[in-house]
Amino acid sequence: MKLTFGTGVLGGLVAGIALLTATSALAGTGPGAVFNLGRTNTVNRTTGLTGSDRKAMLYVTNSGSGPAVSLHVADSKAPLAVNSRTQVANLNASLLGGLPASDFMQGAGQTRAYGFTLADSESRELLVIPGFGKLVADCDTPEDVAEVLYFNGPQAIDAFNNILGLDSTAQVGNFSVPAGHSEEIAEAAGELTGEWSQLILRYQTGSGSKTAEHVATVTIGVDYTISTFTCDFDATMTAAPGYTSP
Repeated sequence: MKLTFGTGVLGGLVAGIALLTATSALAGTGPGAVFNLGRTNTVNRTTGLTGSDRKAMLYVTNSGSGPAVSLHVADSKAPLAVNSRTQVANLNASLLGGLPASDFMQGAGQTRAYGFTLADSESRELLVIPGFGKLVADCDTPEDVAEVLYFNGPQAIDAFNNILGLDSTAQVGNFSVPAGHSEEIAEAAGELTGEWSQLILRYQTGSGSKTAEHVATVTIGVDYTISTFTCDFDATMTAAPGYTSP
């Protein structure tokens, strides 16, 4: 009787050890282990979830103050990979191409171009640059000159002007324009009958770490035709929503 009892105890002990060993092996560690909620599960293999359904294959809801999903990868590695170009609704990003939102024009900005021809002694507003000032075109054939002037608004600005002449010469200048002042931007005169100018306007608002830089880029073309005593003007800029030509 003692021998039989001892054999039963020994057999139960061996079975218990085997059960504990199997449970430990499946406790969220290694390939084929169970996924344990509320614990860190470690496995160096890819885990897939494959199926076909009209709804999402996986829902993650966090009613607390933390995020629903947190992704961590090594430096320079993408935390997420997708196979679709379809836009994701309500997905916001703090950077685009590594640049913050303050480096881009806000709103549905558009690139627009305007141009017209003026006769002798005519002047006309060529382009309004929202948030900066305006360009005015002037044709003065007795003086053999066609020019574009920039009239600044209430904010002092820094300007960078790259002038490209028809004779392949280029002039680059930078200057400041006080509030309410004007500056000649492009000119075609005398033997030089045409000129292109690339103008960058810039100013900052705010102070300390809370500053915003405002930049406008304008391309201006001027052509003075002596034979017909006319002046052709063109300008291209990025305009804000609702902006209309003069």
